[in-house]
Amino acid sequence: MTDEEKYLIGVDFKNNKDKYKELFKTTEPRWNELNSYYGLPFFTGEAWRQFTKKRQDKDGTLKKIEVVRDIVVDKKLNELDTKEIELKKERIRLGDQRSKLNILIRQSARSDGLKELLELCIKNGNFNEFEFTIPEHLYSEDNEMIIPISDSHYALTIDNEFEKYNTDVFLERLANYTMQILDIKKTHKINTCHIAFLGDLISGVHMNIIRYSNQENVVSQVQNFSEYMVKFLDKLSQHFENMNIYFVTGNHARNHARNFQDKKESIDSERYENFIIWYLKARMSNHKNIAFRDSILDNTIAIGKVKGNTCFFTHGDKDTPSRIVEKLTLMLGEIPKLIYFGHSHHFSVDTVQKVKTIMSGSFCVNDSYCTGIRVIGEPSQTVSIIDDSGLKCIYDCKLK
Repeated sequence: MTDEEKYLIGVDFKNNKDKYKELFKTTEPRWNELNSYYGLPFFTGEAWRQFTKKRQDKDGTLKKIEVVRDIVVDKKLNELDTKEIELKKERIRLGDQRSKLNILIRQSARSDGLKELLELCIKNGNFNEFEFTIPEHLYSEDNEMIIPISDSHYALTIDNEFEKYNTDVFLERLANYTMQILDIKKTHKINTCHIAFLGDLISGVHMNIIRYSNQENVVSQVQNFSEYMVKFLDKLSQHFENMNIYFVTGNHARNHARNFQDKKESIDSERYENFIIWYLKARMSNHKNIAFRDSILDNTIAIGKVKGNTCFFTHGDKDTPSRIVEKLTLMLGEIPKLIYFGHSHHFSVDTVQKVKTIMSGSFCVNDSYCTGIRVIGEPSQTVSIIDDSGLKCIYDCKLK
């Protein structure tokens, strides 16, 4: 038997153990058995094994086998690592879903709880039902009017040398505003109006300094302000043939004081002002000339059509006047004729390309924050007349 034959038999023995199990009638074929079977070509079976191994080392065959074995092992380890990673990812996904579910449950529980309180207030309140008839079509002109209610901060108390504001002053200014609206309607012969609630309607509890300045708790704020708005809308409904209502929330309606929890964790859908629109819908249900235009996005942006012109309504706390056109048009994928917002407590109008931006004023001004940064203003709201081409004119309605 030549060395080459010995080598080939040795390699075959290493790679085909099942063949030699059957040949030697054993479950564990050994080199000594191989050596005996072929007539002891080597002194011992171990000598044959060493001969085969050295020859494989010399030819590089063994290294190739080890490399292949390492590749197979690495592949199996990678498969195991991948499966472990997928299991961990799935565990994280389940945890995220559980957290989102808990948020939804908590959000629903809070909403249901406050709704129950408001329903109780409505049931216990001595509210008269409205006797309502749709006004006649009085005018042939068909321009339309935008009437904002922005930054009323109902229940806030201010008493300094620049401003006095409380619930009584709010009601006086609301009455003044109502009369100015009706005068503008008569001047322009308006049949259709669009009322935009632009947020910060109640004082809220979002900062402790405001909490201390409030005349009423937040549930009373929601109930009483809502009822005053019911009377306001009812008054206007006797004069306008068609009324469209838009509603967005402001930052003062967050459901916690800033000291209690970081404001970034505030959920927009949990803002107290959301219950105002719910209240108004319930109380104004028999007014057939009032249509509530619900936002199809979220409660911080509303989109309306005024004389065929697209208008955006928002509070303004998430935007800056210099970038509001850019941000909203990119976000919504639509270019409006007009953007209405509030938040900064003063009247301003600007044009960006072909888009008009109108910042409506506030019912209250000159609080401790404003005077602290040397900003003084006067209370106002900004009414607009819209024709087919867009903005026709603006009224800066002073409330003092």
